[in-house]
Amino acid sequence: VEGVPGAMMPVTDAVSLLRQAGISSGFSDSVGIAPVKEFIESRMASPGSVRDFISGAVTFCEMLPMRSIPCRVICLLGMDAKSFPGRSASRGFDLMAAKPARGDRSVRDEGRYLFLETIISARDRLYISYTGQNIINNTTNDPSPVVSELLDYIASFGSAAEADEIRSAMITLQKLNRYSSGYFLPESGLYSFSPVNMKEAEAAIKNPSASPLFFSGPLPAAGGEYRLTTADLAWFMRSPARALCVSRLGISLEIKETAPLDDEPFEIDRRTGYSLNGELLQVMAGGGDTQPLFDKMKAAGMLPHGAAGRAAFDKSAGGVKRFIEMIPGAFARPENFAGCEVTCRGVHLRIKPCTLYDGEPVFAAPFGLRSLDLLRSWIEHLVLCACGKKIRTRIFYGEESRGNYSVKQAVFDYAADAQSLLEKLADLYVEGMNGPVELFPESSRAFVEAFNSPGKDEPLAKGMKAARERFYNFRYPENADPYILKVFGSGYSPGRKFRDTALAVYGPVYENMAGEVQGDE
Repeated sequence: VEGVPGAMMPVTDAVSLLRQAGISSGFSDSVGIAPVKEFIESRMASPGSVRDFISGAVTFCEMLPMRSIPCRVICLLGMDAKSFPGRSASRGFDLMAAKPARGDRSVRDEGRYLFLETIISARDRLYISYTGQNIINNTTNDPSPVVSELLDYIASFGSAAEADEIRSAMITLQKLNRYSSGYFLPESGLYSFSPVNMKEAEAAIKNPSASPLFFSGPLPAAGGEYRLTTADLAWFMRSPARALCVSRLGISLEIKETAPLDDEPFEIDRRTGYSLNGELLQVMAGGGDTQPLFDKMKAAGMLPHGAAGRAAFDKSAGGVKRFIEMIPGAFARPENFAGCEVTCRGVHLRIKPCTLYDGEPVFAAPFGLRSLDLLRSWIEHLVLCACGKKIRTRIFYGEESRGNYSVKQAVFDYAADAQSLLEKLADLYVEGMNGPVELFPESSRAFVEAFNSPGKDEPLAKGMKAARERFYNFRYPENADPYILKVFGSGYSPGRKFRDTALAVYGPVYENMAGEVQGDE
């Protein structure tokens, strides 16, 4: 048809077919727009509705068999784990699904073959896009399994140490907003051709919406005495900003998911896994049966449904069993301890009744020593020493590096100055209940570890470099923590007060800790 653009030809063809159908049927009455629209859309959706495949400079199409014509650039969009390859939707009356045989059609296998056809058709560049992060809670989304396999295959051409670097070089993480300044800065590696978005980015830089600080000064003193358990004080020391908001102000900034998840979980979430590992350790260290614990967690809905829940539970139990087998004798001669209490500067610290092994406290972390575990073991050790017990505290924790799992042991020897160390922590607690304290879960610990590490570099420079890497981490930035952001604001940067506080809390921990490898696989 002359005068009609090529892109409009499918619409013109659909209208002509509709007109011809009316003439053939002898129907001459008027109809609404809805059936006309439905007919045109159905014609546009059919595979043969678009003429002249690859007739222009850029072609948009589905991945269909026998369409893999070599092109200079091929872009694959929407390659998410839940979108590609597709899955066969079997019906209850589908006899082929009930008794599968060699040669039956597999939508998933067809998708994998289509992916192979497509990537070998790219001559100059292959671009693959998928939604890598959730736009609501920023959690990581997995790419399609075929994309992961392709990344692993390419990374395998380097050494094991270079694999992560190769993968990082192939993956570009985009910004959440199209007007982010990162798209218009030459050193960012990102780019945009939108002049409108560039103006929006310029306006955001020139007029930053800096919100007022949440704290303009310290809160009025709460008054009275504080009564805490050692676990309470360790929880505070891990994140004073969160403790201030939750315990003193009654503000919770946790994101609670009220809608059901898009995907059915097949693994135990991180928080539940930590609780499960602790309970499994208590049961298995005493030689108990884990079945009642499984039944309890299953009834509470804390495990994935069906066989996936059993498999996830057994996986955790297997890891704990391996850990216990590598520290023989660590849980020998258990005895009950009634607990004790010590008072420091108006703060009453109490150890709850617990179990001692061979007369000593034993802390175990099968899957890594978290800051909370380290702080709790240290504080309980100080309280026991301040109560007159000349004992040591043992910590066993697992580490996995390059596929090798090992168990390490850290020991706190008797601390003669336990009372004075507890008084400093008590003063910090009172300060933190009345105002911000610059102590953070990961960056503070990283600062002290790097500060104390051997090497030629200046300790302060090493420590601040490690702290900033944790605080501004690209994937899990600590400065994006809702409580830290609320208390300190978006413009906060670790400085001298941060360094002094980190050394005051974590410095004595590492000064009094000796460690050695207990065993490995």
